Amino acid sequence: NEMMGVCRKMSDREGAYASLDRTLALLERPELKEGTGAGTAYVNAGTVCTAFHDPEKGMVFFEKARDLYEKNLKEDDGRLGGLYNNMGQALSELNRFSEAFLYFGRALDIMSRNSRPLEEAITYVNMAQAAEAQWGMEDGEEQISTYLQEAEKRLVHPQLPRDGYYAFVCEKCADAFAYYGWFGTSSLLRERAEHIDTGES
Repeated sequence: NEMMGVCRKMSDREGAYASLDRTLALLERPELKEGTGAGTAYVNAGTVCTAFHDPEKGMVFFEKARDLYEKNLKEDDGRLGGLYNNMGQALSELNRFSEAFLYFGRALDIMSRNSRPLEEAITYVNMAQAAEAQWGMEDGEEQISTYLQEAEKRLVHPQLPRDGYYAFVCEKCADAFAYYGWFGTSSLLRERAEHIDTGES
């Protein structure tokens, strides 16, 4: 299960899908099929498929995860927020934009209730990318800018812990800001990530 994420982050498609297949085989065991652990495995499987450009298959796994999470978790559980964000990404890639923004909204609601500004920032970046996909860069410029402003506001908040996860999120978002021409924000995020990774103050 964890190797799916490791291989995905390393762009190792073969390894990611091999880990996915092994995980699905283990989930056939009756004692593993119905809990939140199975839900998390399905989230990881769906994320692998979406990352390697198969969002339709990814949605199959996300739906399985949603069934298990919504049955076993409280409605404001942070894991649901992460799932809904991933579902929004996959739906956007499938050009199902109204559904995508519905799930992005659900993700943001849960994240805000759990005080998860970094996850909110990632979701807003995903929303900017979905807005571009739906309306194009020119027609979607205002909405894209709004989403990026919301992401930036959360990423540069002075009270955020400057830890490894913060560095990871900064690196994840920096490319998107650069793509949209927000070079100052992109450079700032890269500098902060580098300082953390190298142990500088």
